[in-house]
Amino acid sequence: MKKEPRLSLGITIAGGRDCRSRLPVYITSVQPVGCLHREGTIKRGDVLLSINGADLTQLTYKEAVSVLKAQTAQSQVVLRVIQTLSEDIEEEPDTCSKDERNLDDSREDALNWTPLWTRWLGLPSHMHWCRDIFLHKTNNESWGFSIVGGYEESHGQQPFYIKTIVPGTPAHFDGRLKCGDEIVAVNGATTVGMNNSSLIPMLKLQKNKVTLTVVSWPGSLL
Repeated sequence: MKKEPRLSLGITIAGGRDCRSRLPVYITSVQPVGCLHREGTIKRGDVLLSINGADLTQLTYKEAVSVLKAQTAQSQVVLRVIQTLSEDIEEEPDTCSKDERNLDDSREDALNWTPLWTRWLGLPSHMHWCRDIFLHKTNNESWGFSIVGGYEESHGQQPFYIKTIVPGTPAHFDGRLKCGDEIVAVNGATTVGMNNSSLIPMLKLQKNKVTLTVVSWPGSLL
């Protein structure tokens, strides 16, 4: 996109890798005062990958703002984005909305908008923030969570999600697992291609300890 060097992009953003849920930088509003509104391609909820070749995917919020402002001063701007599915009718507040800032002194309603967690499910896996959770238990107790998902012939591969956390169990006392967390690996072994009837026995075979690699999205409640 070609533009006047002093002309604003007219966007507000949120996210950044210092955000509580390690979200990528995404657009919270496209204001009518900026050139992106007139261009018409960029939408609220789109994930920003780069601007003029400068990668934004691993930056903190403040780092992303600095890069965006510097590159916006150019007469030509090239944005790479991932366009997410629109679910504007189901917007809800989120903890990361606290990290939102206004690049162009736009209206305050943009600061209160955040996408539903289902928007993040379409992101490529290299943009997921994975973390390992170590659980310990005695031989005669369960891990304390139930799962849904996995491979099905009729639906193909679906992610495994934590459906429930049972009070008074290792998962509950540990406190890090949440309903809606996606399990991507168990003890380093990927869950891709597994079905429910394979993963559950695998978890039960772990006697005293297990390492779950999970992806957590804000507000991801089943």
